[in-house]
Amino acid sequence: MQLSTSQRVRVAAIRKLYAALALGSIKLSSQLATQRFLSSRGWLERPQKPALPLGARSMILPDGSPIRQAYVWGRSGPQVVLVHGWGVDSRSMYGFVKPLTAAGFRVIAFDAPAHGINPGYGTTMTAYVAGIRAVLDAAGEVWAVIGHSLGGLASVAAINGEIQHAPQRLVLIAAPCTLSDALASFARFWHLGSAVQRGIHRELLLRNGVPIEHWDMRSLARPVPIDTLVVHDQGDTFVPVQEAAKIEAALGARVELTQELGHSRIISDRKILALTTEFLQPRQTPELAVVTNHTARSPIELGRTAC
Repeated sequence: MQLSTSQRVRVAAIRKLYAALALGSIKLSSQLATQRFLSSRGWLERPQKPALPLGARSMILPDGSPIRQAYVWGRSGPQVVLVHGWGVDSRSMYGFVKPLTAAGFRVIAFDAPAHGINPGYGTTMTAYVAGIRAVLDAAGEVWAVIGHSLGGLASVAAINGEIQHAPQRLVLIAAPCTLSDALASFARFWHLGSAVQRGIHRELLLRNGVPIEHWDMRSLARPVPIDTLVVHDQGDTFVPVQEAAKIEAALGARVELTQELGHSRIISDRKILALTTEFLQPRQTPELAVVTNHTARSPIELGRTAC
């Protein structure tokens, strides 16, 4: 991940702050680090004003739902739900709308709790998953779910829960296999010591209601496997590409590796959009390719035309 000069200065200052706090209070340092780990937007950012995206209709969710509303494109066809990653919002997934609706799908997107139009500056994986389940139940029969980054892990957890209709297809893009892996990457970036990391684990248990080890695709996978496509970039600096192999083993997924797309641009690349749309076609039965040697794989040539 390339940082600007100002970003490097800010990151260095925050790293020093965590280290200094840890010398005086592991608990305080852990609490502040946990708050950053769970943050969904900057402190100066405000929730967006509700407005329908171009071409979308509003789907109002029932009272008491953790999600206010979802956005729907297309009048009919198999339904596909888009789940964005942590710290962004549904706009990051809009690139899928045009190719999917053109292929005959009805597309649904939404802002997760404390993201986009929803109030708050931080959330938990428990709330994130509850939001996805609420949308899936409100939508009715859903053909497929596409999840990016932590939205992919949360999607697997949501599908494993008590929902009315389990999807038949699942696409996971740049997703971690476990929340523990995501936290490990976070800790490496901020230079957090083992004591602070243990403190974060305790904080997450209090806030999520379950230990961090609960959020693991290897234990969350449904008894009846879902046809799954995993797409991951070899140069992803947020979620290492090794996560794709773990998900492949956990879900029996088909894996496609890319180059030069990173963690974010991968969801807007036209070839990834086309690959995903083809995979979701109901008339096809995707082959589940189990690959045991990822280092020997030739990644598909993507990324040079991405915007």
